[in-house]
Amino acid sequence: EKVTKETTWSIADLFGRMGCKQSRAPPSGVIIVCTNSAKVELDDTKGEKVTKETGLWLEEAAGPYKVFTEAGLKVTMASLSGGKVPVDAGSKEGDFYTDACKAFDEGEDTKNLLESTAKLSDLAKSLKSYDAIFLAGGFGTIGDFKGSTELAAILTEACKAGVIVAAVCHGPVGLLSVKEGEEAFLKGVAVTGFSSAEEKMCGYAEKNSVQSEMEKLGAVYTCAEAFKAHVVTAEKDGAAIVTGQNPGSSVGCAEKVVELIKAKKPKAEPKAEPEAEEKAEEKAEEKKAEEKKAEVKKAEEIAEDEKPEEKKAEE
Repeated sequence: EKVTKETTWSIADLFGRMGCKQSRAPPSGVIIVCTNSAKVELDDTKGEKVTKETGLWLEEAAGPYKVFTEAGLKVTMASLSGGKVPVDAGSKEGDFYTDACKAFDEGEDTKNLLESTAKLSDLAKSLKSYDAIFLAGGFGTIGDFKGSTELAAILTEACKAGVIVAAVCHGPVGLLSVKEGEEAFLKGVAVTGFSSAEEKMCGYAEKNSVQSEMEKLGAVYTCAEAFKAHVVTAEKDGAAIVTGQNPGSSVGCAEKVVELIKAKKPKAEPKAEPEAEEKAEEKAEEKKAEEKKAEVKKAEEIAEDEKPEEKKAEE
């Protein structure tokens, strides 16, 4: 599927407006934040309250993890409470269980990562050292991301520190409580997230959708057709925000984050070839020798000019 990208700013313009300094210290990679909630209460399409067994939608962590690690970035798995992350059983069925999900579940380095995640508040103590925070989705995020003042405070600091903030599917509910003064930070910001149509197709009320919540705050929400990939990049007050609409947008969202990270990093000076270095050293030595000869010659000329004066003085 083609990722639809609605980017208001070019990458160069985005980071020019952010005032990023090229001398920034080496970053510590990306934090992928997952939900700790295994059950949430939702309104169904009939308006009745239902309890849904849920958790992380695996593709929304596994896909980005693959993208980040293949880009050479260190990835730290985290959650608000730390510890075990529940996985929505539906995300491990049929086509939802992607190759990235299988690799994540079976890989020696990854298969136990969701059993003991870091506590986000602990990582936040060195927040400035990270490139980005990525909020993975799943209905479970409605249970702990949404309304979390702790998460909102960390994301606020991330934005101020120039750390890229990204979120996919239901993950963007973590952005709803972020404030800028008395107003919602998302007001006027181009974003996306799980749409009202997608929520309804899953059997839940549109009024509780990410789309509905974002529009209430005055965000500039856009979406593609239901379950089509769609990624939006925006900038506000020096903060870079990347959002993805649904599980199929996870990889595209992560790829955009990598693109922004690369745009921020200073380019390394090309290393000279050994032969070129030797030639440069030879030229430097030759130049020094020539300068020395010139100094000796000048001294001899000065000495010759002084001889007639010395003879006159003797007479």
